[in-house]
Amino acid sequence: ECYCPDDPQVCECYIDFKKQASASFLQNRFRDFCGVEIETLNDDLQANELSASECQAYQFNQHPDGSLGNLGAEFSSNPANGDLLFERIRAFCKFLESRKFYVNSACGLHIHIEVSRRLAYLKKVFAFYKKFETLFFQMLPPSRQDNCYCRKFSHIYQDLKMGDVLSMEKSLEFAEKLYAVKGKREVKGCRTCHSHDKRYGWVNFHSLFYRGTLEIRAHSGTLNPQKIINWLNIHHACLNLIKKLPLDIIRRLPDSKACFLSFFDKKLQYYIKQRWKKFSGTSTPTSTPACETDLN
Repeated sequence: ECYCPDDPQVCECYIDFKKQASASFLQNRFRDFCGVEIETLNDDLQANELSASECQAYQFNQHPDGSLGNLGAEFSSNPANGDLLFERIRAFCKFLESRKFYVNSACGLHIHIEVSRRLAYLKKVFAFYKKFETLFFQMLPPSRQDNCYCRKFSHIYQDLKMGDVLSMEKSLEFAEKLYAVKGKREVKGCRTCHSHDKRYGWVNFHSLFYRGTLEIRAHSGTLNPQKIINWLNIHHACLNLIKKLPLDIIRRLPDSKACFLSFFDKKLQYYIKQRWKKFSGTSTPTSTPACETDLN
């Protein structure tokens, strides 16, 4: 069953963004297609703005970013997988730095991962990320903790209660609860709206309805390719685990650091522990900052 309320055979919510499969999977063993969105700043954007041909040479596209003002630019990649994905990220980050692009605490990094659109899998994703939300955010700086562009479950999914999600039998029910509307017509109007405010969930389920990918919006802005790759690998590992585990097992998992670390290989475990240590005890904003109009 497609999660969309329309005929799954002609479902218009999934858009193919020029996907390209990798020929090798030595550095990146995951085969799910991914894209990244890198928010940046440039003090002389007019002089340093990249041409379309320069971006396409790396299989990226440039967009204005309304949340960052006149100095902001966002770069989104075409989907790829395997080693090809990592190679593009490394090369493009290096290129951006050579053109004097940089990030600060206002910038974010968003990743898109192609996942199953079936309701049974969607339930498991919701349960898993809700359970371990705190541990994900403990890897991130204060600027992301109460950020209006990556809202936590309690702020963005008030109408999606765990008990209700578990009892759902049709994908339309999930969409109705997500958007707080009733009926296929109302759901279609919401899910085809790019600017719908539900897209600001740190785990963005609206993106599944709008373009067919799960978007993770929580990470702080970075031009460090290894941080991007680590973040991708963390969510790849989680989503592949979710595929294998029954929903009742996911619900019974302890939300402890020890359990969470067991999902990853030793290299990622070390990275996660270093992130937890780095941001342990850091102060967080006392209130959610007001959002400006996000035009991208």
